[in-house]
Amino acid sequence: MNQTSQHYSLRCPVCGKTHDDAPTGFLLSCPEIHAPALLRAQYANPRFEIRADLPGMFRFAEWLPVRRILPDAPGPAVIHSEQIGRCLGLERLFFVLSGYWPERGAFMTTGSFKELEAPPVCARIPDGERRSLVVSSAGNTARAFLRVCSMREIPAIIVVPEA
Repeated sequence: MNQTSQHYSLRCPVCGKTHDDAPTGFLLSCPEIHAPALLRAQYANPRFEIRADLPGMFRFAEWLPVRRILPDAPGPAVIHSEQIGRCLGLERLFFVLSGYWPERGAFMTTGSFKELEAPPVCARIPDGERRSLVVSSAGNTARAFLRVCSMREIPAIIVVPEA
């Protein structure tokens, strides 16, 4: 998947019109005159396939509205907890860790599951886009987007509430 591949289109649930998101990557609502409607992604591949060879949320790239794969995207770590499982009488107890614990394969440097959202959102933005991404957050979302935007040189404005 690269800048020119378009594996999805956006369809308006009100008027049924299909829109190409390729020119800007920022189309969220139907430009036709009718009641407001959130556009829905329609994917070229109707079959849901998981790509184990891709990092983080990009394992689901065929069903994400993204233009490219960010190779350094973190994902959660699945940990088999034998000791706690024994205490609970369970042989196969697993935890999913969305945080930072390198010894266990968890590399979310912001320490939050919000780091799963930021890479796919930023991967939708076209290369060379000069408009700023605006994110409103009181904490973890801001940290995740700041990390990805700074690594990718994507202009971002983070709005943090005073209280």
